[in-house]
Amino acid sequence: MSLERYLKYIHTVRYLKVQQIFGRVIRPFKNVNTTPVVGLVIREPVKSFTPVRLNKRSMYESGRFVFLNETGVLAEWNDPQRSKLWLYNLHYFDDLNSGDASTRYEQHQGLIRRWIEENPPVFGNGWEPYPVSLRIVNWIKWFLYHGHAEQSHLSSLGLQSKVLMQT
Repeated sequence: MSLERYLKYIHTVRYLKVQQIFGRVIRPFKNVNTTPVVGLVIREPVKSFTPVRLNKRSMYESGRFVFLNETGVLAEWNDPQRSKLWLYNLHYFDDLNSGDASTRYEQHQGLIRRWIEENPPVFGNGWEPYPVSLRIVNWIKWFLYHGHAEQSHLSSLGLQSKVLMQT
């Protein structure tokens, strides 16, 4: 390891709590319970849900996405040609709550189905705690707004929540 790289590590680690350092060392070896969650239902809301749509549109025709002023097509969810931050934005599903999201209902349904099919539990960028936490919120807002969700969507949402609680 070069001296420059060593100094970067020291400079970064000195601000962390012991618990954070321990967590970074242990996390890759931690067994996460990924048994499916079944039987989830959306209960009738007490009040109607009107989302605040502040996000900019990021999903366009032909599977094109724009994140960080960079346009790309969804070839794979963990594309090594894309930056980690770009892939994180892809996994957030912020477009579900963008200003004109209701015009892309079918595309969003397809995107959610594709994410569930192509992202096995706890593998890849989409299962890291930060993307999971944002995706859970975006999916819940979208399901509440539309008033229904497929059982596979609810099962995936339950599993993502379960995994997040363990990480």
